[in-house]
Amino acid sequence: MKLAPLPKAEPLVGHARILARDPLGTLVHWMHEHGPVVRFRVGRREAHVVFAPEAIRQVLSDPEGIYGKETHGYRTLRIFLGNGLITSSGAEWIAQRRVVQPAFHRQSLASQVRIMNDVAQRWTAQMGTGPVQLDRVAMRATLEVVGRAVLGTDLRAEHHAIAEAIGALQAGANRRITAAFTLPFAVPTPEHLRMRRARRRIRSLLGALVDARARSPHTREPDVLGLLLAARGADDGRPLPREQIIDELVTLIVAGHETSANALTWALVLLSTHPAELALVRQELEAAPEGPLSVADLSQLPRLMAVVDETLRLYPPAWSFGRAPTRDDTIGGFAIPAGSLVMVVPWATHRDRALFPHPEAFDPSRFLQRAPAAFSYIPFGAGPRTCIGQSFARLELQIMLAHWLRAHEVELHPGQDLAPAPFVTLRPRHGVTVSLRRRGD
Repeated sequence: MKLAPLPKAEPLVGHARILARDPLGTLVHWMHEHGPVVRFRVGRREAHVVFAPEAIRQVLSDPEGIYGKETHGYRTLRIFLGNGLITSSGAEWIAQRRVVQPAFHRQSLASQVRIMNDVAQRWTAQMGTGPVQLDRVAMRATLEVVGRAVLGTDLRAEHHAIAEAIGALQAGANRRITAAFTLPFAVPTPEHLRMRRARRRIRSLLGALVDARARSPHTREPDVLGLLLAARGADDGRPLPREQIIDELVTLIVAGHETSANALTWALVLLSTHPAELALVRQELEAAPEGPLSVADLSQLPRLMAVVDETLRLYPPAWSFGRAPTRDDTIGGFAIPAGSLVMVVPWATHRDRALFPHPEAFDPSRFLQRAPAAFSYIPFGAGPRTCIGQSFARLELQIMLAHWLRAHEVELHPGQDLAPAPFVTLRPRHGVTVSLRRRGD
């Protein structure tokens, strides 16, 4: 059985240094240079990356249950997130998803859309004019949305503590995931100690909210915390353990606010640098009702949705993720050994010229012309483990963009380095500074 192509590597460290220097550019280069399946090494660990839709389908659809989440990356994320929806697997994941799923059903989204409109309208009303750190504002706004939708709580007062803890955990997790060699997390290195403090801080904050809700369970609107507290184990009928509830909340808060904030930031950056596209979106918004936007209203705004889709193509929330086969397999005719890492990289697949002509161009109209081929467009993953919150995220992005574009002109400050930083998510490496001016002033 043949082996997948192996790009030139360094002794001992393999491809660790080139991936650490420029993972995004390197992976796209490998895709164009070596084809749909590529082999690489990080230290002693051998891995494969799959780029082609059919190869991705095999890994993510996984009808035989071969490709699990026991990878170095997911073990690291468990330090960060606990054992919630993103990091769990098998029967445990099925049970967790069953509990949380009702919060993301169509009928539940109506109350969440009200929250999104309320937050978007208030933020656009209270933002003044002049220079603004756009990515920070987006983080605060999306944290408020997810706090109210998941916890039934306004997290604005806790924003700094949460953002600081997430930043420390993400930085440490990213270094562990990409390093050729790592020490066990139990070893008290300065970075591990910082990560432990950050983990305790965010879990303590959320644990206090869980305890407060357990004492006073009634809220005005249904939310995920209420579902978790009401859930009962399928086997024993007992309430979910407190630590499991906190694991789920950490997962949903982190995954549900930073990814949306990054996407909102990138969308506004792209529209600011493409005035013709901005004009087309604003023209469409002029025909929409004033004030809050319903799901039905949003369905009449196809260009706005196309802007969201194209932003997520260029800057997918999960830019890469991995699976580990539990037995030997073949993908595209290449041998995939049991226990190795198999990576899926939406960042690269979304830049395949055969799938998306002129892939580096910001061109929302490509999503108005035809739907992407199956497994070629995967900003939220695909298959059974597709992100549970993708409908929530799309609605949030549409609503936030609509209100911000109605209220403000957004002008990028010149000379900024807008390169993305490939941490666990794709954020602007140095932030984004803009000048705001109220429209009509």
